[in-house]
Amino acid sequence: MLARGTPCAGCPVHVGAGTAKLEALDDQTRLAWIQSRLARTSRRSRIWTQGWTIGIIGATAIDLALIPILGDTRDHRIDFGLGAATTIVGIVPILLWPPRVIDDHRALDARIAKGDTCGSLQEAERLLVADARTQRRQRAWFVHAGNVVLNGGVTLLFGAFHHWGSGILNGVGGALVGEAIILTQPADQIDDLDRYRRGDLDEATSWQLVPTVTERHLGVALTREF
Repeated sequence: MLARGTPCAGCPVHVGAGTAKLEALDDQTRLAWIQSRLARTSRRSRIWTQGWTIGIIGATAIDLALIPILGDTRDHRIDFGLGAATTIVGIVPILLWPPRVIDDHRALDARIAKGDTCGSLQEAERLLVADARTQRRQRAWFVHAGNVVLNGGVTLLFGAFHHWGSGILNGVGGALVGEAIILTQPADQIDDLDRYRRGDLDEATSWQLVPTVTERHLGVALTREF
């Protein structure tokens, strides 16, 4: 949906540190640009959520399936049963705290549909700032540290059953997957906010790691977008 409404000349800038170049742009242009950028990231965030959800469920199912295949022994129940339990935990934050840009994009579309360009633009700028702030936090040092600590706990949990080898494999593997989840979550609004403040609303080329989901595989791809 493209921004609609009665043009309003000279809507104020609410993102802070707005440049003269930004303030000189048409209000509809500013609003439509933010709307399109949130729509793009919202779409990519839904793919990210669905992709990692399918991946985590699939990995859990494989762990559980290996128990009867390799033999229902105590060691296999610990290695693969405990592995499944610690793997499925990774789905909880993805489902409980999905990227806020998904809801923000819907909210902005609904706001624009009511008209009032200046009011919609103010809300769009507020959401752009909020999404950029959230995306910076999702890649902050303490998120990476938490991932390492959590998976270190997985290693110790296996160690409590004297399965240190499986614990190290699960801990290191879990930490690597955790980093992949963190780094592939779309964070476009960080750069979008800087560009918006500069008034640089022309299309730009960017490289991004994104999850890919098809009928035959789940993976991560390096994409170039214009």
